[in-house]
Amino acid sequence: MSDIIMDNWSINLCSKSKKQFDLAMEMAFETNCPGNKVEFYAITEDNRTMVLMWHDTHKEGDATWFIHKNGKSEKVKVKLRKLPYPMQVDVAIGFAWNWVMNKADQGKEPWSSDVWREKGYRIYTDYWGHALGCSYGVIAITGEHALIGK
Repeated sequence: MSDIIMDNWSINLCSKSKKQFDLAMEMAFETNCPGNKVEFYAITEDNRTMVLMWHDTHKEGDATWFIHKNGKSEKVKVKLRKLPYPMQVDVAIGFAWNWVMNKADQGKEPWSSDVWREKGYRIYTDYWGHALGCSYGVIAITGEHALIGK
């Protein structure tokens, strides 16, 4: 793993592939995770997004984050939790994959008559390599519908 952490590294992948998920997580840990391990996570109030964090200065419990979208600040309520133990990428992959495939809300089904849907995900960072506005975030993972057929 690299010791160089980029401030503006970003990724935005929507898929249903476990292999692509693993690769995105490996890239995130290599370029956006000091110490190559996560110790905290947050889940949004709507149970749609998880953020893995390498550090956090808050106490466990409810928190409000501010994310920047289209030049505006938006509030996001999250529940912060300490992981049972620090997780390197291989363990964090299993933890996050199981959550997004089994617990995450996939959101409203997009209407389309000529595609079918499968459970999928979006894995991403945003502005300046933050994850859902969190500067200690390594990666954000959101449940998404994978649209198949076009």
